[in-house]
Amino acid sequence: MRLVGDSEADVEALCTTSSDECVFYHPILGRMDKCQSCSDSTGPPNCLYGVTDNSACLYGASVGGQGGGSPPPPPPSSSTCTDLECCTRECGRAGYCCNVDYHLASNRLFSCYEGCAMRVVGDARAQVDGLCVGNTDCVYVHPILGRMDKCLECSDSTNTGNCVYGITDTSACLYGSALGDGGGGGNPTPPPVSPSPPPSSGTPAELVYPTSFFWNMRKRDAVSSGGNSWYTGVFNMLNEGYPLQGLQFGLAGTWMVPYPLSYDDCACNPSGDFGCCNPCTYFQTIEGGPGYWGNELATQEAKWRIGGATACYQYFVSGSMFYLNPGYTPHMNPLDCDMMNFIVVSNRVIANPDGFTVAGTGGALGIAWVVTGIGRHNSTDDRNWMTLALDSTNFAGPVGYVPAEVWKRRAEGWESESRYFHDFTNSDGVYHQEIAFEWNSVPSYATSTAYKTPSYTVPVTDGRAPLAASPMSYNRSDTYDQVEVVLETGENNDANIMSQGTPEDCTVGDSDAEYLVGDSVKVSMGSLSTSKEQGECVWSILPNNLTCRDGYTGDCQLPRYFNAQTRQPMDEAQAPQELVSAQFTERKEDPSYAYDAYNYEPAGGCRDTPGPASETVYCIETSSPSWVAFRWYKFVDQPALQVSHLSDAERDYIQARIENLHRGTEQISQWIKPGVADAMGQATLDESQFVTPPDGM
Repeated sequence: MRLVGDSEADVEALCTTSSDECVFYHPILGRMDKCQSCSDSTGPPNCLYGVTDNSACLYGASVGGQGGGSPPPPPPSSSTCTDLECCTRECGRAGYCCNVDYHLASNRLFSCYEGCAMRVVGDARAQVDGLCVGNTDCVYVHPILGRMDKCLECSDSTNTGNCVYGITDTSACLYGSALGDGGGGGNPTPPPVSPSPPPSSGTPAELVYPTSFFWNMRKRDAVSSGGNSWYTGVFNMLNEGYPLQGLQFGLAGTWMVPYPLSYDDCACNPSGDFGCCNPCTYFQTIEGGPGYWGNELATQEAKWRIGGATACYQYFVSGSMFYLNPGYTPHMNPLDCDMMNFIVVSNRVIANPDGFTVAGTGGALGIAWVVTGIGRHNSTDDRNWMTLALDSTNFAGPVGYVPAEVWKRRAEGWESESRYFHDFTNSDGVYHQEIAFEWNSVPSYATSTAYKTPSYTVPVTDGRAPLAASPMSYNRSDTYDQVEVVLETGENNDANIMSQGTPEDCTVGDSDAEYLVGDSVKVSMGSLSTSKEQGECVWSILPNNLTCRDGYTGDCQLPRYFNAQTRQPMDEAQAPQELVSAQFTERKEDPSYAYDAYNYEPAGGCRDTPGPASETVYCIETSSPSWVAFRWYKFVDQPALQVSHLSDAERDYIQARIENLHRGTEQISQWIKPGVADAMGQATLDESQFVTPPDGM
C-alpha cells in the first residue's frame, strides 16, 4: 500500500484498526483477503499460524516506499464493442480473464466481460462504472443478463498480468465498461441468461460419491466455564420423495471439547488414528446436530440427535442405551450396561434412539450443552456434568446428562499415560468450535455434459434460509449455580438460568455455497451469509434460485442440474435425457431392523435390575415414521444410570434432587433464551415424543 502511494499514517491506521471483515478493497491494489492460509508460513516467532499480530503490517508500512500508484489499465482500442463476441475477444486481448461466461466471476469483482456485457445491453457507462467499484456482493442480478456470481473460480484464469488469482481489481470491469457500447437503448433481443443446453452424452449417467466437504458459519472459537448454546435450523432438506441409499449429511452442527487443549503427554495413543494429538481436539468431544444418517431408521425427515466421543473416538456418546454407529445389522444390539452413555432426566419427552423428529416444515431448535451439578452423587461431589437442554415451541428445558464414567474412558493402550488428564468432568472450561454443515456422503449422477444432485429444498424467509443463529457462551455461575437452586429447593428458577450469556463472535461476510458433484468438481448452491443482528451471529444461505429472492417466503428448490463446462445451474428441460431419467437408489429397510433392547437384553442385567416400575410396554408412532416401545422406570432405576454403581445413600441423594427438578420445571422451562433466533421461527417437536408420567414417575 505504501508502494502505490498511500501515506504511512493511513496504512498504520488500517494496520491497527480492528475489523471483523475478511476482505478489504484497496482503490488501487484491489481485493485483499485476510482469512486465508499463507503458503510461505514458517511458524514462530513472527509467523505463528500465519500473520501473528499487527506488527507485521506496521513493519511493512515503515519500509514501504512512496510510490505513485499502479498505472491505469490500458485504454480500450478505438473501436467499441456492440456484441458479446467482441466483449470476450477484446477483454482477452487485454489480458483479462473470466471471459467464458458472463454469469461467473471471482473475488467479488465484476469481470471485464461483465462490464462490457452490461454496456452492450444498454446500461449507461456511469451506471456500470458505479457497479464496478461499489458492488462487492457475491451475487448481482442484472435485469437483462440475469444472475452474476462473483465468488466463483474462472476456468480461463492464467495467474499472470491482469489475471492473478482470477480478477485482480476493479480495473477489469472498468476496462470492459469503457469497451462496450450498446447505444444506450439495449439490445433488441436480450442474450440468453443461461448457457445453451449441452448435447446428450449418449452414455449412461454414472453414480459418483465425492469426498466429504463442509459449509462453515465462520463462528470464532470461544472458551467458557459454563458451556454453550446455539440455535440450528432443523428442516427436511431432502425432497427426493423417498430415503436415499448411501446418503449422509449433517445440517448445522458443532463441536465442543474440554479446555485447555494441551496435556502433559500425548492425549491419544501415538500409534492410533490421531497420533500423539497434543494440543488435542480429538481426546473428547460433544458434537453433532440435525441431519440424515446412514445408521438411523430409513426416513426423509431430518432428525436432531445427541453426539459425542471419548477416548479419541473409540467410544461414543449417542443416546441412553445404544450407539448410533455400529453399521447396518438385522437389529441394533443395546450397549453393555457399563458402556451406556446418557442419563435421561426429563419425564415429559422421549429421547428416541436415532434422534428427535421435528414437526411440519421445521424451524430453529435451541440446543445447549452446559455445566451443571445435575448428576452429583453426594453433597461434596464437585464434578462437572455436561447437561443437554433444548428449546422448541412445545418443549423447553433439560433432557439429560452424560455420566462422569463416560469421560473417564481412555484410548486403548494409552490408559495409564492419560489416566489423570483433565476431561469434561474437571476441566477449566469448554472450548466451542465451528458451526458447520458436514456433507459426508452425498451421491451425484454425472455425464460428460452435466451433473445431477439429489433434490434439496430449504425454507426461505424474506429471501434467505437461516441455518444457525445465536451461539452463546456462559459462565459457570450462570449455569451450575442457578440450576443448583432448582435441584436443592424444587423452586422454578428459569428466569436466572443461562440469563447472562455472552454472544460468541463470528466473521461477517459472504462465501460461496460450494457443493461437490465429483471429486474436485465444484458447483454453487447459492451464497452463504454470516451477519450480526442485534449483536448475535446469524448464518443463512441465499439460494441460487432467482424465484426465491426479493422477499420470497416459502420452500425454495436448490439447483439440481449443472452444466459440466460452465458449472452453472440449468433447467431440467436442458439436461441430457439419460441424466433426467437416472434415479437415486431408494433405501429400503428390513422390517426387523430395529434398535432393540426388548428382545436383546443388555449385558450386565441393568434392564431388569433394579428394573422398571411396571412391566407395561407403551408404544408410540413418530412422524418419521417409526414405532417406539418403552417402559417407565423410576429415575434412579433406569438402565443407563447403573453405569455409576451408586450406593443406597447416593441413590437417595440423586433421586431427591431429580424430583426437585421435576417440581421446579415445566414442559416449557425457558433455560435457553432465544434472542435474535426467535425471528427464525422456532421448531416444533413431533408431538408423539411427549409423554405424561404416571404417578410417582
